Amino acid sequence: LVNKYFRYQNQTFGVMVGNFYEQFGSGLVFRSWENRQIGINNALEGAAFYLQPLPFIHLKGVYGKPRKLFQQANGIVRGIDGTIDLTGTGTEKKTRVSIGGSYVSRYQEYTGPDPDFPATVKSGAARLEIAGASASLNVEYVGKGSDPHLLNGYDKAKGKALLINGNWTRKNIGLSL
Repeated sequence: LVNKYFRYQNQTFGVMVGNFYEQFGSGLVFRSWENRQIGINNALEGAAFYLQPLPFIHLKGVYGKPRKLFQQANGIVRGIDGTIDLTGTGTEKKTRVSIGGSYVSRYQEYTGPDPDFPATVKSGAARLEIAGASASLNVEYVGKGSDPHLLNGYDKAKGKALLINGNWTRKNIGLSL
């Protein structure tokens, strides 16, 4: 069996144990997904928790081992993500504003000769979403710790990214930037 899971969910709490896919924010910090055509499947095998203590607060957490093709990768992923809808829960609002944040760490055992090699790579993100009837703006900033590996020449530099998406629609025209 490639995918197996158990899931329980009610109005304020949910838990999933087994193989699952999840995404935090835009996916820059954490995204597990599958694309069979190109052979990617990095589902987590572990547990995911979902909590909604108030109607405008959404929290989720993940813990597990990522898949690498049909086997487990050497590592453990832990993460938490939260979103707060600043406009509340009313559907009468024309514009919705929300803020969110994510924190993810990936641990991989290292047995090489470098005493300063980071076994745990940490990353965090902050995001803002403003959405109205005809326009939306999404902004997400990500910071990532040192992640040296073969593909980047064992570079120990830290990383950062800024993602900005804007959309506007009017009658028969739409623009995305």
